[in-house]
This record gives sequence, structure tokens and C-alpha cells, in this order.
Amino acid sequence: MIVEFGPDALVNLQEFSSTQGDINNVNNIKKQVDSIKKLIKGFNPITEDRLKVQTRVASESSNSKKIKQLKGNSVFDFDETVGISDNVVIATKDGVTKEIKSSEWPVVGEALEAEGWSFDFSDFNKVTKGKPGPLLQKMKDRIERFGAKDVFILTARGPGSQPAIHAWLKSEGVNIPLENITGLGKSSGDAKALWMLDKFKEGYNDMYFADDAITNVEAVKFVLDQLDIKSKVVQAGLKKFGRWVVDTNT
Repeated sequence: MIVEFGPDALVNLQEFSSTQGDINNVNNIKKQVDSIKKLIKGFNPITEDRLKVQTRVASESSNSKKIKQLKGNSVFDFDETVGISDNVVIATKDGVTKEIKSSEWPVVGEALEAEGWSFDFSDFNKVTKGKPGPLLQKMKDRIERFGAKDVFILTARGPGSQPAIHAWLKSEGVNIPLENITGLGKSSGDAKALWMLDKFKEGYNDMYFADDAITNVEAVKFVLDQLDIKSKVVQAGLKKFGRWVVDTNT
């Protein structure tokens, strides 16, 4: 028997006989290898944004104790959070083209980029067949309670999406300043975490963040937890029913 552990882990099982004990051993080894594959796949490369987060959060954490007066903001992702649309990312590689829905992008985007795919986000400069997302009402409630000045949209869409998102929000009764809509042109959680650190430097120390992508939620929560501020980070689309947590998007 040969067991090789790594990204392309293989198990040569041909030397095993067909007794029940051996079959059980085979199944156990296969489970172990599958677990190691998932662990290896879960390791994210150290990107430029990741390095910036690690550097800045260390310095900003000491500064957070110096802010005394509370200044709050509310930051919402757009796609699958405040709004839902039929826009797609066009991915190409070696002459192959495929469309990726906005709901799928947070799950597959980083993996496809690592595989060498290139992307066209131009479709996201408009809002196609937009409808309310799970946290649109939450956004309206926070505007009614705190005003629109400190309510923001932070999206992985490009900067060119700003006018379309602003127009769609107005059609749904939400009117925030145009400059409060930021299109990062990046899908990484680290990019959103850096943006939140920028807002912290502006004096915000009571911060609310909502996103449908768990990677973004975890990245922002990690950063805000290091600061001596009030914060709440939520994943859009999740609702608790008794002991069950349900994704209401699907």
C-alpha cells in the first residue's frame, strides 16, 4: 500500500485483499486522504491584500483605544445581500468561455483565478432584472434610524457599477449619496477588510457589516475583532428556525 499526501494525493489500494477487515481499512484511509485534500485546498495563498491586512490590523489595533466618541456606520454588500440580479461574470481560459452567476461568484471566483481564468465583469455595470435581496429592508430600517449619510454599499463589482446601483436603489426607495457606493473590482474578503480599516481611520468605531459570502464575512470579522470598537458582522440570507439555520436565498 502506498499513501501519498499532497494536493494530488493518491492511494494505491491494489495490494489489499477483499476481506471485510481490509475493506474497512481501505474506507478509513480514503476518508483520511479526502480530509487532507480538503485541508490543503483550504489554504489560501498569501496575497498582497492579505499582507496589507496583517500589517495594518497590528498597527490600527493600538490606535482604536484612542477613539472615545461613538461614530457608527452600516456597510452592505450588494449582490445577494441588498439586491439580486441576473448579471453574470464572463470567464475565459484556453478558448473556453462560461458564465458565472453573481450568487456563484463568491464560491468559485478565487479558485478559478488561481487556475488561470480571466474575467469580464462589464455585465455588472448594470442591474439586470433587479429585485430586493434579503437585507434590503434592513438597509431601509438603518437609514430610517440613523440617516443615509453613514450607510454604504461595498461591492465586488467594478467602479463603473456605481450609477446603476444608485439608480436601482432609488427605484426601491433607498436614496444614499452616490459616493457612498464603492465598487472595488475585487472579490476577495481581504479587499473588503482593508476598506473597513480605511473607514476606521476616518473615525468610525461602531461598525455594521453584511455580506452573503462567508469568506468576506470571516475576513471582515477577523479585522474588526482586533480593534477596540463596537462591531457586528452578519451573513446575508441566513435565518434561524428553531435549531435549523436556513439559507433563505435558496
